[in-house]
Amino acid sequence: MGKQLRNCFLVMTVLVFVMPLLVQAGQVYTWTNSDEDFMFHEPNNWNPAWINKVGGDTTSGSDLRVTATGLIIESPPVGDPDHVVAGYLRNASSDNSIAEITHRSGDSEFFQVKVSYEDGAVGTLNVEGGHMSILNYLTVASSGTTSTAYINITGGTLEADRMTVAEKQAVGTVTVGGTGTLIINNLISLAKGDGKDMGLTMAAYKSASEVPTEIIPCSPPGPTSGSSTGWATFVVDGSQATITVPRVTVGPRSKLVFNLDGANGVGTGIQLSRANGGSGMCWFMVDDDPNATQLEVNFKDKPAEGTYTLITAPSGGDIVDNSDSCGVGGKLLSDDQVAQGWSYSIVTVGSNKELQVTFTKPTSCAAAIAAGFQLDGDISGDCKVDLLDFGLFTQYGDMSNPDFMKIATDWLLCNDPTMTECDWYWE
Repeated sequence: MGKQLRNCFLVMTVLVFVMPLLVQAGQVYTWTNSDEDFMFHEPNNWNPAWINKVGGDTTSGSDLRVTATGLIIESPPVGDPDHVVAGYLRNASSDNSIAEITHRSGDSEFFQVKVSYEDGAVGTLNVEGGHMSILNYLTVASSGTTSTAYINITGGTLEADRMTVAEKQAVGTVTVGGTGTLIINNLISLAKGDGKDMGLTMAAYKSASEVPTEIIPCSPPGPTSGSSTGWATFVVDGSQATITVPRVTVGPRSKLVFNLDGANGVGTGIQLSRANGGSGMCWFMVDDDPNATQLEVNFKDKPAEGTYTLITAPSGGDIVDNSDSCGVGGKLLSDDQVAQGWSYSIVTVGSNKELQVTFTKPTSCAAAIAAGFQLDGDISGDCKVDLLDFGLFTQYGDMSNPDFMKIATDWLLCNDPTMTECDWYWE
């Protein structure tokens, strides 16, 4: 009897003292910036004061909600009472809110992050330095059917287990450029709808040892599956960025954009890899629109003729385009890009698979203009900016017109592919 009373007393003690702590661990904290210093780790910038971050518990369930711009994460080192470690971070967390967070330095840890969370909201996450680690999901544009979100990585590292760029009917854009690094340990899903990662089939995994249970079986994308996904854009900007991920799915309403640094291309591009040695996979699924494309390639500055690797899958991995196994046609490059001189191929290089694009410069001035390479100041359309263009402008234009600056900027430049003096343009 005494033992039973002691056990009962212990249970009551847990209910009275421990349960309130568990409830407190799921506390919602709202950004107020009462100290007006915009520092994320300052307790008094939150209501109530965010003090349960001490000890670094990402499983505490703390729910940080932001509806303002200007927030700065400069996380003190591990062990410092202000080291940024939290459960959930929901940016742009109310309808029609505009919110922006910039990660500048230090190492921070979160369990789950949503960059834009509610209807009509616009959320932005900038990573300029330090290491921002997300143990679970990183959702860019989430929940609200009209939400919009941006992630801009120009330095430092953003790491997460999984990333969904746009779910339901939201609009999400991720840009990795500068010296920024993106590490995703499981999967990037560009388009997601109805709680499923769209665009990847069971068969496509082949011998992969880790198959997420929520991946939908293969079915031709149509109005039902396509219309339920978000609009997603993933941009690799320049040759110094680093992107490492085991799998990428590029579904309906999704696009991968590569902005090449001239002859340096996009450096290592997107590297598909698995720590456990399983298969890397990049899967393109075309929309039900026959004109839909999932790949866009541009030069940041001068066009440079050559072949460039955009995506590399390791030994045992694969890159699949056009969703042929689903019986759906389509194309990765638009007609305009093909007219500019672009083509693509999926090739085997050693033990790797690579998605490569080749740029062939136009062979005439007319072809260069038709492909969209006309100089801004070339009014006459002869691939030169000279007195003829100046005369045409003064005949029809006003010297105060901003367009006159285009002639001044491009003065005596040319980009006729047949003229050696114009080779500067084509690198």
